[in-house]
Amino acid sequence: MILQSLAGLPAFLVYFCTGLVAVVAYLFVYTRVTPHDEFKLIRDNDPAAAIALGLSLLGFVLPVVSAIAHSANVVDCLIWSAIRRRRPRPPPVPAP
Repeated sequence: MILQSLAGLPAFLVYFCTGLVAVVAYLFVYTRVTPHDEFKLIRDNDPAAAIALGLSLLGFVLPVVSAIAHSANVVDCLIWSAIRRRRPRPPPVPAP
């Protein structure tokens, strides 16, 4: 009975590590692209930076969860995780 329960463990670990790699890659790219240092702002107790980073991460993770749930294999999951893009931001309005 326990062996039947553990039969899905390798697949779970593969998808878990895949999701973890996708999240780390997203955080690496996100913190390099944004003009400010989120982790420094969070260490300086800026709640806006923590909320922005957390919600951005949530916006990335939700499609990754869907990709994991609906993918045929791990490669398919990685492809869908990689093509998840943010909508382009409008250009900043110049100050008068």
